[in-house]
Amino acid sequence: MNTKQKIVLWIGITIIVVMGVFPPWVQRGGLVEKSDGYSFILKEPEHFEMGWFPRPDVSRLFIQWVMVAVITAGFIVTFKGKK
Repeated sequence: MNTKQKIVLWIGITIIVVMGVFPPWVQRGGLVEKSDGYSFILKEPEHFEMGWFPRPDVSRLFIQWVMVAVITAGFIVTFKGKK
């Protein structure tokens, strides 16, 4: 693995960690869910309504992680040097 590939790998890892520390949140009220933006993992969003329960949106976070991993892998392959 060359230097450019290592830089891209560490940038991808950093982005995935930051996404995990500040995940997307969703509020649930009955059968309805609505997006509530991004917030620190240990602190629920403060602007929730009565009867609505905030929780991390794990499915959206997983999709974001997969996209970052695919893009990172693409850059790693792109920066592969000639032998």
